[in-house]
Order: sequence, then C-alpha cells, then structure tokens
Amino acid sequence: MLDRTIVISPKENLASNSTIIVILNTGLKDLAGNAMTSPSAWIFTTGAITAVDCVYDQNNYNSCILK
Repeated sequence: MLDRTIVISPKENLASNSTIIVILNTGLKDLAGNAMTSPSAWIFTTGAITAVDCVYDQNNYNSCILK
C-alpha cells in the first residue's frame, strides 16, 4: 500500500472557525521524483477555541491567550 501522506506546517497558528484551502500544484514531486500531472485541492474548516487552549489572566475575565 502506498503512503499518501503530506505534512503542511503553517508558519503560525490557524485562526479558529476559518475555512482553509490547500492547493497542490502540478510539478510537485514525490520521493521517487514523479511529478503531479494535475492540481489537487481540499478544503477544511478549523474548529472553535476551547477553554483548554487558553491561558487566562486573572485580572481580565474575558482574556484568552493561546498556549
């Protein structure tokens, strides 16, 4: 079975509740040097920030600083 995994590492955290579009253009090569002949794309939506994702400031009730 072929491993069909690609890892995308954004430079910063993705915004919550956002639609993200990832496009892989032609010419992208696998480890064997085979190039994609047609583009591929997919869309996903990030979820909401939850309390476990935040560090709260005791002096500011509505604060949320992402961990």
